[in-house]
Amino acid sequence: MRVVDMARREINAKTDILFDYQEIKEGRKVVALRFTIARNARADTPDPLRDDPRLARLVARLSAHGMAEEAARAIVQTHEPELVEWATTDLARRLKGKEKIDNPAGWLRKAIEEDWRPQAHPILPGAIPGPRK
Repeated sequence: MRVVDMARREINAKTDILFDYQEIKEGRKVVALRFTIARNARADTPDPLRDDPRLARLVARLSAHGMAEEAARAIVQTHEPELVEWATTDLARRLKGKEKIDNPAGWLRKAIEEDWRPQAHPILPGAIPGPRK
């Protein structure tokens, strides 16, 4: 029933239909399935990622690099868009430059979670020692 379970999870998550099923068995053999279908109230809640084209585009960019859509949505919701934009652009630049990255989705996740953006380090007065006397 793995195929039906996968379909159920996807339909329940992405549509306004909520369904479940019950196996009808004779002995150990499944001879039929009884489906229960209802309205999915969770799908009626507004989705900020669908309403904002920039966030939807970021999810698509993360997914294009092999990240699962649910993971991409979670990252876009929990991190600032500029950071996600930077990471996807930097990854594309590295891949175009023939840098070998075995797991682009993992690289993106780590770059975003650890904020690999170049940081400006101001030089503090007196931090650089002057000539010794």
